[in-house]
Amino acid sequence: VKQDLKNRLPLWFQDWTDGFNLKTVPAVMFLYFACLAPAVAFGGLSFVLTGGSLGIVEYLVSAGIGGMMYSFLCGQPMGLLAPTGLTLAFITSLYSFCQLQGL
Repeated sequence: VKQDLKNRLPLWFQDWTDGFNLKTVPAVMFLYFACLAPAVAFGGLSFVLTGGSLGIVEYLVSAGIGGMMYSFLCGQPMGLLAPTGLTLAFITSLYSFCQLQGL
C-alpha cells in the first residue's frame, strides 16, 4: 500500500485538474441532483419517523461531508454517495430503541 501511494502521489493533483472541462458539467449536474433527491426524500421521511430529531438538513450535511471526504481521499470526484432505505431503517430503529430505553 505504501508503494502504491508513493507511486500515485505525484499524479494526485493532476487527477483533479484533468476533470475540469465542459464535458464534466452535465455529469456534475446529474450527480448533484442524483445525490440531492434521496437526501431530501429520506430526510423528510426521517423527520416524521424520528419526531423531528433528524431531518432534511442533517441528511444534506451528512451526504455533503461524506461525499467530499470520499472524493478527496479516493481521488474520484464523480462518485455517487447517497443515503439509502437501509440507512433510514437503521436510523429509525435506533431512534425507537433509544426512546424505549429512555436515552
